[in-house]
Amino acid sequence: MIESYIKHWWLFLFIWLFMLPGAWAATVTTRIDRNPVHLDESFRVIFETDHSVDASPDFSPLEQYFDIVNRSHGTSMQIINGRMSNKTQWTLTLLAKQVGRFVIPSISFGSDSSETVTVAVEPARQGQSGDTGEISLEVTASPKIAYVQAQIVYTVRLLRAVNLVNASLSDPEVADGDAVVEKLGDDREYETQRNGVRYAVLERSYAIYPQQSGDLGIKPVVFEGQVVDRGRSLFDPFAQSSHIKRLQSKPIQLKVKPVPQDAQGSHWLPAKGLELVEEWPDPLEFRTGEPVTRTITLRATGLTAAQLPKIETDVPEGIKLYPDQPALNDDKKSDGIIGSRQEKVAMIPTHEGDFTLPAIEIPWWNTETDRQEMARAPARTIHVLAAESSQPTSAAPAPLTQQQGNVTPPISNKKTEMKPVNGETIPSTSGVWFWVSIILAIGWLLTVVWFVLVRRSSRISDTAKHEHTDSMSRIRQRLRKACQNDAATDAKTLLLEWAGYQWQNNPPKNLGEIGKRSGGELANEINALTQSLYRPGGAQWKGADLWQAFERYSASVKTKRDTTGEVLAPLYP
Repeated sequence: MIESYIKHWWLFLFIWLFMLPGAWAATVTTRIDRNPVHLDESFRVIFETDHSVDASPDFSPLEQYFDIVNRSHGTSMQIINGRMSNKTQWTLTLLAKQVGRFVIPSISFGSDSSETVTVAVEPARQGQSGDTGEISLEVTASPKIAYVQAQIVYTVRLLRAVNLVNASLSDPEVADGDAVVEKLGDDREYETQRNGVRYAVLERSYAIYPQQSGDLGIKPVVFEGQVVDRGRSLFDPFAQSSHIKRLQSKPIQLKVKPVPQDAQGSHWLPAKGLELVEEWPDPLEFRTGEPVTRTITLRATGLTAAQLPKIETDVPEGIKLYPDQPALNDDKKSDGIIGSRQEKVAMIPTHEGDFTLPAIEIPWWNTETDRQEMARAPARTIHVLAAESSQPTSAAPAPLTQQQGNVTPPISNKKTEMKPVNGETIPSTSGVWFWVSIILAIGWLLTVVWFVLVRRSSRISDTAKHEHTDSMSRIRQRLRKACQNDAATDAKTLLLEWAGYQWQNNPPKNLGEIGKRSGGELANEINALTQSLYRPGGAQWKGADLWQAFERYSASVKTKRDTTGEVLAPLYP
């Protein structure tokens, strides 16, 4: 009996080791590459073990105080004095969310767990002018107090004294209020010097148009990129040659003033400058029944073309007008947008005599001097001459036609191969017809396959298309009723709903964006609707013109779809 126990001693030893708590648990060490760290700089946490773990790690406990911006996993093998060992590492790149002392918690690797470690997070090393850090972010907005729908230029400057890769800079977003944001031109790159340190500067500008009065908050712009390190560790096989840097600019608060009570005109036009230019053909001569094109251009510094109103041209009786489609253009410069609207009108006098064209006046608000001004094209008297007499011209002789009759067809020079058959010679066509039959059979088979696939895809898309059409139809009916009742608030809500279906991939966020994408007459009416909503004490809004412009725009979209088979692409990428 004793001999049997001795013989199987290894079995008892194995059972004892297996039952010993923690005898086979893997030890997972935790270390960080540097401590303390700054709020705007990334750091690495390395989890390492020499044994196999039960399951993949769960790093979700880290997300309470840190952002995980990158993660990697690797295994290495080393042989020392004839003994082989495997080492497994999990490397996380983290960015702290706030300042303080935080504990990297124990991470679960199945039934195994890692050690805890404490890290100190200090304030970010960022600032405005005078900052001597390797990267800094500056933002400015001008003016800080602006009128509703007036232009605010928002500028971002990224200063760096290091090399960057995979860098990104977010666009400004509105935190409080409602505004349209437009990027201005291309980025500008130059160099500057601050406190003896030379920086490369990336400058980017935006035009912001607030759509309602009150407070307007601009969220911080976020920069994130990899800073290329000058050196690289030869002792850590998992060391990276760069580290991630993240910066946030300061938030900006702006004040938006309502439309002044003494502002004149049916359209609110706050601009730095506005001019009205009139052009005529050279030489200028009016004759009865002959058209003369009059070109009028409205150009505004600080406004988009969609904000400019239709140019009303009145003429006396005896002159007929045939207006062309207006040409809208936005010239985006680093210091703002210059919007222009050009209208060409063909004028045809119906009889001779003298006619006076009335002056054209467009009131606008000068944001530089903070007062009302008037853009004006003066009145003009024109003299219409009688139509020139035309000489009758003899009819051109009819072209000669080929005589009817039997026409001998042209003789083909193509040779037909002759092959003897039973002593007779006949053309050989069997090989040609064989290949023609093969080609026709393949074409027929491909046609059948294509037809089956098209039918299947059309059944799937028909349901979605039908639901889309029903929703658009209901919105159109409600919008028509809102326009008939002159309900401005309901019209705004319904236009936003309609735009969500019209541009499903990138729906507009406000009326200003809808007007920009639709353009033309509809943009003018949407601008008038916006002004009536945010202009206190203004005249009551009339929805008939908006509905007519909406109908004409919808008809043009349908025509585009019918002729090209496609819906108009959104103007925004």
